[in-house]
Amino acid sequence: MLREEGAPASASGSTGTDTSISPQGGRGTGRGSRPGTPPETLIDPGAAFIISPLLAKAMSSPLRSRIMMELASGDLSPSYFCELFGGGLSEVGRAFRQLAEWGLAEVVEVRIGGRRGGPEKVYRRVGRAYFDTASWAALPLFVRSDLTANILMSYLGRVHDAMLAETLDAEIDRHLSWDGLDLDRVAWTQVNRRLDELLAWLPELEAESARRMASSGEEPIPTTVGLAAFRSPKASERPSRLAAAASHSSEGPDASGRTGISN
Repeated sequence: MLREEGAPASASGSTGTDTSISPQGGRGTGRGSRPGTPPETLIDPGAAFIISPLLAKAMSSPLRSRIMMELASGDLSPSYFCELFGGGLSEVGRAFRQLAEWGLAEVVEVRIGGRRGGPEKVYRRVGRAYFDTASWAALPLFVRSDLTANILMSYLGRVHDAMLAETLDAEIDRHLSWDGLDLDRVAWTQVNRRLDELLAWLPELEAESARRMASSGEEPIPTTVGLAAFRSPKASERPSRLAAAASHSSEGPDASGRTGISN
């Protein structure tokens, strides 16, 4: 799963990563969990924890962020990561080790005679990581922007995978929507508080599903849940290309910018 809260400036805001730090998305793999990953690894083993500003800065690395996102889908070794997404094994392995040193991942298996002949360390995520408002606000804008970009790229990677695998519309009751609103500060805070509540509920929902599937034998539905609320630019703030596209568009959303499909 990939989860992001886009309310870093509100009183209740948080940025959550299901480590929902996504990507996150298994580009080209079309999977919910990797072969050999036991179902129980999809259950969060512990409570959410807060990432310090220093660690958040370290997590601004695109490579480490992508690894965190992929670990959300299941156990993963550096060599397998390289097979899926490319990159040098030395650099990727160092990033995995750093995450383990920071307590964000742990080695759960060492396979002898691994994919490249030597011992292959398999890593698992540890808990879910969240930036609370104080930690998020303490980060420089460029670091926050990098983290946001990494999460969005991971999420869009998952959307891309689902489109290629033709799973995006496989479920009749899937949900896809967005809306443009004019809110005051009170309403903005309320929206983000509701999203925080939904984000906090998802691990409980996943754990309940795992318990039912353990009894029923039902196959899991690999599910991506994306949450976001962000400030949109005013017409005068839009880049010229977006303004031009909006002025010449006669199709798509209605005048309010509202569009959505909820089957």
